[in-house]
Amino acid sequence: MGLSKKPLELKTSAEARAESKAKRLQNYPNAYFRMPLGFGPFPGPRQTEAGLSLPGWPSVAVTTATLTFKASKAHLSTYLPHECFSIDCPGDNSFASLCLTSLENLPWLDGRGYLHYGFYIHDVICKGKDEIVRGKYLVVLFENRADPIMSGREELGYAKLYCELENKLSLSRGTCSCEASWEGTVFGMPQGCRHFHMSLLDWRRFSQLKLSTQRL
Repeated sequence: MGLSKKPLELKTSAEARAESKAKRLQNYPNAYFRMPLGFGPFPGPRQTEAGLSLPGWPSVAVTTATLTFKASKAHLSTYLPHECFSIDCPGDNSFASLCLTSLENLPWLDGRGYLHYGFYIHDVICKGKDEIVRGKYLVVLFENRADPIMSGREELGYAKLYCELENKLSLSRGTCSCEASWEGTVFGMPQGCRHFHMSLLDWRRFSQLKLSTQRL
């Protein structure tokens, strides 16, 4: 009685490489991944190149200037991306803010730092099927370094874009100066200004400027 032989399943070299990569990625079950996947986990603010937690955060310095202003609720609503989002506050006006943050001595950038400049709409709710979430909605976050942009967009889904940022934040004098630009074209500043440079007292005439610093 002859024995039937099972035909051999031959894999192409491309299929073998793909299977090998898939097995390597399984070695990092808790890691964040971003393109190109073939290199494995990328080091970043949330992990080392081995997919482990990153040490060294106590030495990081963070300084933030927040300019809060009042604007038409109808106008601010045009920045919301879907009908499930809405501004939930009484009256025809709502609040928004421009936040400039300086981060220094970051361990995942080998002691370097960067700036980010965000536009936030306050009192926004998102209605889902089972719950309602309330908070500030981040319309866009400009950053002046590619590394955090790629990490934030691919790992967290943040609305990040690149621009050149120059700033001078002074906690002792209560002043803030900022300029956002791309190839010499300035944008994202208060109307009529190429950059803003005002004191805490000046801003209080029509809005509120807060300067704060902290260590992570």
